[in-house]
Amino acid sequence: MRPIVTTSALGLILALCIGCTKATSAGEDGTGVAPPPPPPGDVSVELSGVTLGEDCGAGWAPPPPAPPARRAAPSTPAAMAPADCAEPGCGNHYRACQQTSIQLALHATGTSGPTPVRIRKVELLDAKGASLGELTPKSPSRWSDAGAYQAWDQTLAPGERAAVSYVLSTPGWNTMEGGMYAQTGKTFQVRVTVLVGAKDRVVEKKAIQPAIAPPPVPT
Repeated sequence: MRPIVTTSALGLILALCIGCTKATSAGEDGTGVAPPPPPPGDVSVELSGVTLGEDCGAGWAPPPPAPPARRAAPSTPAAMAPADCAEPGCGNHYRACQQTSIQLALHATGTSGPTPVRIRKVELLDAKGASLGELTPKSPSRWSDAGAYQAWDQTLAPGERAAVSYVLSTPGWNTMEGGMYAQTGKTFQVRVTVLVGAKDRVVEKKAIQPAIAPPPVPT
């Protein structure tokens, strides 16, 4: 005699099968929890440019990123004078403001998820490596295909390259020995700690000359 399968037994079997299907689709472990997102990849970091200057205000825009072979510490800016400045020495009263800032060249080498990038610390050092304090980063921006810097969310997609810039707070030039103008002939170092995902990257640049305009020449 064949076993008799009741309607209630068939319903129970169908319910169990549907439950198994839902668990498998919601999570591989059958708990109903979706799998975690892919981990962030790695990012190579290069400190491609540093300007130790002044606070130029909200109207300042970072310079375009230079090709790798041309990257160098900025020098003191040349004199700039308005068109109606014709007297001798008049041009020395007008200098292009150089905003204190850094530029980074980034390359996301991972192939998984997007990678967050944050500036953890920017340290100013003298020529011998003694600390002169920290500079506060702000206003992250990224060089775009449109040929200008744009606001950046500090995230890199897998395989992505980016030239980025951060405005820095101005060093305390006037608190240093001799005051601001005495620093123009000196060299400094900058050390940047970059948080890439959950890992720190430390990059440095040495022999940086301040981009401070010399005092006006009296006429």
